[in-house]
Amino acid sequence: MKGLKGLISYTLIICILLTATLSSMGMTEEETFPDIKDHWCRETIEKFVENNWVVGYDDGLFRPDRLVTRAEFTAMVVNIFKEEKQVEENSFTDVSKSDWFYNAVSYAASEGLISGYEDGTFKPMANMQRQDAAVLASKLFEVDFFEGAEDVKFEDEDTFPEYSRQSIKNLVSHGIVQGYPDGTFRPFNLITRAEAVQMLNVVLKYIELPEETPPLAPPETPEPTEEPTPTPTPRVRRDTPRRTSTPTLLPVVSRTYTTTEDFEEGEIYNLSTEIEDRLILKKQEIETIKREYRTTQMTYGRDGEPIHIEVTQKVNKSVLMPGKDEVEISFNLFGHGKPDMPEKTPIDLILVLDRSSSMSGSKWTATLEACRNILNFVRKEDRVAIVTFDGSAYLNNSLESDLDVLLNVIDNLSGPGGSTNIGSGLAKAIETFNNESTDGRDKAIILLSDGNASRNPAVAQAEIAKEKNIIIHSVGLGSGANEALLKELANITSGIYRFSPSSEELGEMMEYMAQQVFDTSGRNVVLKTTVLKDNVIDLEVLPEPANIVENEDGSYTYEWKYDRIKMQEEEDMLLSVYFENLEHGKKIILKDTSLEYIDRNNNTIVIDIDDLSLPVSEYVSYGTWSVVFDSKRSNTQWGSIYWNDKVYSDDKVSVTVSTSNDGKNYSKPLSVSNYSTFNIKDGRYIKILVELEISSEGFSPELLDLTIGSKGFKLPAPGTEPEPAPEPTPEPTEEPEPTPEPTPEPTEEPEPTPEPTPEPTEEPEPTPEPTPEPTEEPEPTPEPTSEPTEELEPTPEPTPEPKE
Repeated sequence: MKGLKGLISYTLIICILLTATLSSMGMTEEETFPDIKDHWCRETIEKFVENNWVVGYDDGLFRPDRLVTRAEFTAMVVNIFKEEKQVEENSFTDVSKSDWFYNAVSYAASEGLISGYEDGTFKPMANMQRQDAAVLASKLFEVDFFEGAEDVKFEDEDTFPEYSRQSIKNLVSHGIVQGYPDGTFRPFNLITRAEAVQMLNVVLKYIELPEETPPLAPPETPEPTEEPTPTPTPRVRRDTPRRTSTPTLLPVVSRTYTTTEDFEEGEIYNLSTEIEDRLILKKQEIETIKREYRTTQMTYGRDGEPIHIEVTQKVNKSVLMPGKDEVEISFNLFGHGKPDMPEKTPIDLILVLDRSSSMSGSKWTATLEACRNILNFVRKEDRVAIVTFDGSAYLNNSLESDLDVLLNVIDNLSGPGGSTNIGSGLAKAIETFNNESTDGRDKAIILLSDGNASRNPAVAQAEIAKEKNIIIHSVGLGSGANEALLKELANITSGIYRFSPSSEELGEMMEYMAQQVFDTSGRNVVLKTTVLKDNVIDLEVLPEPANIVENEDGSYTYEWKYDRIKMQEEEDMLLSVYFENLEHGKKIILKDTSLEYIDRNNNTIVIDIDDLSLPVSEYVSYGTWSVVFDSKRSNTQWGSIYWNDKVYSDDKVSVTVSTSNDGKNYSKPLSVSNYSTFNIKDGRYIKILVELEISSEGFSPELLDLTIGSKGFKLPAPGTEPEPAPEPTPEPTEEPEPTPEPTPEPTEEPEPTPEPTPEPTEEPEPTPEPTPEPTEEPEPTPEPTSEPTEELEPTPEPTPEPKE
């Protein structure tokens, strides 16, 4: 569906009066943190410090560009927005009463502001992501998507996790958070202390705080990161300035109707919204009309999971004609993720190699070369160990990430000799995982054998591996391999089995197994769908399904199966369905469609896809659509309208508007022109009536979208996107030039002056004093292991990134 094209422009004018000078508030110029002197967020940081909302470090530094932890951000929120209440217990297993953040985290959890992870932890020392900060901020006050605001579409919106998606969209609609200049939001990026302060400063403008807000002071020495740096201690203030309410200007109001859901808010007569994103009419004499079919598309996947399989269903028509017709439905399976992506879970892999006497000669040479090639898939975060077995099993090295060390181990493996005991090899691998691996790493075994072995010990070890989420992929080499046993071992752990007839194919088979471990989005993939038999006279299916089942009701279920879908790999399926004797109404074509696969954590993922139905058209010559839009503001001055349509000849699209303050008694309807301004009685509500009439040749007009706006809404040029309405100029944000007058005594109350950093919905303008570029800040962000893929530091623009 198209995103909303609505537009809202509004500016908050901030008039916060200071009640004391810097000196009388307890912080002199000399006491300002030296590392924020030229920082883009200096004034906001000083404001927060003076209110005891944030604290510096006991070495006199603030470290604005250090990543903020989840505990720190939660404490900031509680300090600023919530009255302290002691909470005796919390459910987090990693938050204890001895922690400096215990009270803040416990209280925030009791208020429903935070919820932690499924394993019962809160991860207080983990760094705060942008999406988590947005979720927490949205819980501080009732914030819904601003009626009439532009629905900003981010380039990376398909990566937004489901739990944070709406919070991000709502905050963006109010201007509380913003994206990056390249059109992305980057929800997984981490935020710095300065960025956290800036974001909460914007939120302050939407919440009226009590005159005295008792801060929840952190005990002793909170540790924001795990490196041995000075711990923060609060600076003591001598007084607490009182906050005043923030006046706002009334925004320009507008609303765009463009999607099916938008149009269905109104009343429809003789029209259909079934054609995607279109309100349309067609003539009864359908054989004289040239049909312009529109493709509909729906995508299903796992939002928030960096590695997963996504299924897209496309239909080449959005409406069927009565009588005979046909439709093509395609499915696309796409493997999300990249082998070298930083979000990917590190992998521990153990190669379990048969070194019995039958593996001598070319088999052993091919095995060693295949092992060397497997190392090409290993990232620096991954580790590999090698176990060899004959009658007994040997661990040749501990789990190791150094490729030079691993190559040396392979070059010095002992040659074949002895019997085949697969069970002992698996047992040694599982023992190594138990001793050396951790819960935060994926675990896999690639098992290679050419001989027969006792079944029961090997199966018993496979069952243990399954319980420990260890996946076994197995390769059988040559005619003597026990294929039945190797397949069983792989199936028990949801792994893959492959057979190599000779040593010549072994390299290819082992590389395939390495791909299973290192760059697979999902394994054992099954897509199935059921085609209903009603009115179907023929059906073409490509490629040939693995299974076709005829059901009792005469329908057919088709199943396509794939061992795996690699990252960045896709598979396509196509059904062509031919109908006859179609009648007006709804036609259900596909039902019980689903995608099932096993993910990297050995979980079975099932994605259900909506049943596919299409309308069968009945055509009329005239229809109307009407809707009432509530601006939620009395005496709104309406005055702008435009729409986009398709008119072929003498077919018509006509629009009238009328207004009301009570939603009952409306003014006389006023006929309006496209892309025009108009004068009408003020009112909270505006009623829009659209009339559509087909042409004499039988062609239908189409209404694609319609936008109504209040006075001040800037109409775009026909055929272009609207521009935001100009924002009112905010109060001056620049610091006054210093004067030679002496600093007032601490006991004197100076005249209120505008706060140096009033911020509407955007970052503050830099002060006229020369400041270094944001990229040249004195303190880099010291996070060795949690750096995101994108730089978090502000870009060299007047305002830092991310804009919040």
